[in-house]
Order: sequence, then C-alpha cells, then structure tokens
Amino acid sequence: MATYPIAFPPQSPAQESLRVAFQQAVMESPHTFAQQTVSNADHWVLEFVWPRMSHGDADRVAAWLDSLKGQIGTFTYTPRNAYRSALTGRTLALAAYSYSDTVSVGGWASNSPSDLFLGQYCQIGERLHRITSAPANADASGRCLIEVVPQVRKTQNAGTAVEFVKPKGTFRLTTADSYAYTLDTDRQPSFPTINAKEAL
Repeated sequence: MATYPIAFPPQSPAQESLRVAFQQAVMESPHTFAQQTVSNADHWVLEFVWPRMSHGDADRVAAWLDSLKGQIGTFTYTPRNAYRSALTGRTLALAAYSYSDTVSVGGWASNSPSDLFLGQYCQIGERLHRITSAPANADASGRCLIEVVPQVRKTQNAGTAVEFVKPKGTFRLTTADSYAYTLDTDRQPSFPTINAKEAL
C-alpha cells in the first residue's frame, strides 16, 4: 500500500500552470458603490500536460496515476522555474502565524544581499509559497521580511526550515476518475491535461 504523499514521476511536464485560487467575496454599497472585500482562504491549483513518451514510460505514469486512487492519494510537486536558487540554511526568524502573508526569515549575514526575487518559490513547513515582495538586502540582524502567497495555513514555529533550492507542495487530483492515455495517430501514448489542487 502506498504511503502518501508519493513523489512525482521522473517525466517532466511539457506544460504547467500553477496558480493561486482565492476564496473571496466583494460587497458593494447600493448607495455609494463603495466596495468591501473579504478574503477567507487561498490554495494552489495545478494543471499540467506530459509530452509524448514511450509506451514503457506511459505505462509507468498510468500506474502512478492509478496508485493515487482518484482523490484519496496525494503527491508532491516541485514547480518548474527558469531560475534556481542556491539559498540554503534559511529558517523562520520569528513564528509565522496562520493566515499571515508576511514571514521573517533569517540566516543571512548582516546587511548582505538577499538573493531573493519576485516570483521565487519557497517551502515553509509542508506548504509551497511564492514570493510577492522581498528586500534586496537583509537587515542588520541578517533577516528578511518576505510577503508570500498563499497565506501561511497553520502556525509555523521560529526555526522552521525555509526551503529555496527545491521547494515542493502537496497536491491531490481534482477527480475520482482515473486518467488514461490514448494512442495518437502515430500510435504513441498521449495523456490528457491533468488537474490537481493543493491538498490541505
């Protein structure tokens, strides 16, 4: 029996769409049209397509998909990124509280370049995040105040590792139906678009 989450297959997707879905509501005054927004939660939505592959590889991928047993199983996924980070040894300098989108990360030399960039992925605890705001340099204490999406889901203690080199998130399929490949006109296996969402 599989122990979840399981690792993603070695075959890299040919296309990938990873976006944050927000649970929000907007209320508008019928008199002044002034708007008030409420944001309750957010999570990752993942869509990907595998390239054409050999029959052997396709059978292994199909077996991997079947091992998820629809929406029961979960898998880990590291997003593709044109720029890879070499930052290691970074931890939360302060506790990151649930439903906060700002975290304090330590591990830099005083006032040194942060080597952080907008759109960069990181992993805090078991959750994948994307940086939306970061300083160019650490402060005098070697800390960087970083804004991320999605929000921190559950409180993470100070000292929790922050992974920049190979961050990953945990996902589950959005359907209970199994994904199967079809044979294209050249008799080569072809999978449909796979849809998944963050497992919370």
